[in-house]
Amino acid sequence: MKTTNGMVDSVLRVRYDADADAISLQIRDGVVADTILLEEMVALDVDAEGQALGIEFAVAADMLAFLDRCGGELVVSDRLDVTADRASSA
Repeated sequence: MKTTNGMVDSVLRVRYDADADAISLQIRDGVVADTILLEEMVALDVDAEGQALGIEFAVAADMLAFLDRCGGELVVSDRLDVTADRASSA
Protein backbone atom coordinates (compact mmCIF):
# COMPACT_ATOMS: atom_id res chain seq x y z
CA MET A 1 0.00 0.00 0.00
CA LYS A 2 1.44 3.39 -0.98
CA THR A 3 1.23 6.31 1.41
CA THR A 4 0.71 9.96 0.49
CA ASN A 5 4.46 10.54 0.11
CA GLY A 6 4.71 7.71 -2.44
CA MET A 7 6.55 5.36 -0.09
CA VAL A 8 5.30 1.87 0.56
CA ASP A 9 3.91 1.49 4.07
CA SER A 10 5.75 -1.52 5.50
CA VAL A 11 6.46 -3.42 8.67
CA LEU A 12 9.78 -4.89 7.52
CA ARG A 13 12.03 -3.80 4.69
CA VAL A 14 14.85 -6.13 3.59
CA ARG A 15 17.69 -4.81 1.44
CA TYR A 16 20.60 -6.66 -0.11
CA ASP A 17 23.66 -4.77 -1.34
CA ALA A 18 25.37 -7.06 -3.84
CA ASP A 19 28.45 -4.83 -4.11
CA ALA A 20 29.08 -4.95 -0.35
CA ASP A 21 27.47 -8.41 0.15
CA ALA A 22 25.52 -6.92 3.06
CA ILE A 23 21.92 -7.42 4.08
CA SER A 24 19.84 -5.08 6.21
CA LEU A 25 16.43 -5.55 7.77
CA GLN A 26 14.70 -2.26 8.53
CA ILE A 27 11.99 -2.57 11.17
CA ARG A 28 10.86 1.06 11.19
CA ASP A 29 11.87 4.47 9.91
CA GLY A 30 13.71 6.79 12.25
CA VAL A 31 16.94 8.56 13.07
CA VAL A 32 19.74 6.28 14.28
CA ALA A 33 20.96 7.46 17.70
CA ASP A 34 23.10 4.44 18.56
CA THR A 35 24.39 1.26 16.98
CA ILE A 36 24.72 -1.81 19.16
CA LEU A 37 27.23 -4.37 17.96
CA LEU A 38 25.59 -7.75 18.60
CA GLU A 39 28.69 -9.57 17.43
CA GLU A 40 31.39 -8.88 14.88
CA MET A 41 29.76 -7.77 11.60
CA VAL A 42 26.20 -7.75 13.06
CA ALA A 43 24.83 -4.37 14.18
CA LEU A 44 21.49 -3.22 15.58
CA ASP A 45 20.48 0.42 15.03
CA VAL A 46 18.25 2.11 17.62
CA ASP A 47 16.71 5.57 17.93
CA ALA A 48 17.04 7.96 20.89
CA GLU A 49 14.15 6.26 22.71
CA GLY A 50 15.79 2.85 22.34
CA GLN A 51 13.43 1.53 19.69
CA ALA A 52 15.04 -0.90 17.30
CA LEU A 53 15.17 0.53 13.78
CA GLY A 54 16.99 -2.25 11.98
CA ILE A 55 19.74 -4.81 11.91
CA GLU A 56 22.59 -5.12 9.43
CA PHE A 57 24.69 -8.12 8.53
CA ALA A 58 27.93 -6.84 7.00
CA VAL A 59 28.36 -10.24 5.34
CA ALA A 60 25.00 -11.48 4.06
CA ALA A 61 26.04 -15.14 4.09
CA ASP A 62 26.66 -14.91 7.84
CA MET A 63 22.99 -14.21 8.58
CA LEU A 64 21.98 -17.87 8.79
CA ALA A 65 25.02 -18.79 10.89
CA PHE A 66 24.21 -15.91 13.27
CA LEU A 67 20.62 -17.09 13.64
CA ASP A 68 21.88 -20.61 14.29
CA ARG A 69 24.14 -19.29 17.08
CA CYS A 70 21.05 -17.55 18.53
CA GLY A 71 19.13 -20.81 18.66
CA GLY A 72 17.41 -20.20 15.34
CA GLU A 73 15.66 -17.00 16.39
CA LEU A 74 16.53 -13.39 17.17
CA VAL A 75 14.06 -11.51 19.33
CA VAL A 76 14.53 -7.76 19.81
CA SER A 77 12.71 -5.96 22.62
CA ASP A 78 10.41 -3.02 21.87
CA ARG A 79 12.87 -0.72 23.64
CA LEU A 80 16.54 -1.10 24.44
CA ASP A 81 18.56 0.81 27.01
CA VAL A 82 20.70 3.12 24.86
CA THR A 83 22.23 4.81 27.93
CA ALA A 84 23.78 1.64 29.40
CA ASP A 85 27.55 1.34 29.36
CA ARG A 86 28.08 -1.58 27.01
CA ALA A 87 31.87 -1.19 26.96
CA SER A 88 32.23 -3.19 30.17
CA SER A 89 30.18 -6.07 28.76
CA ALA A 90 32.16 -6.38 25.52
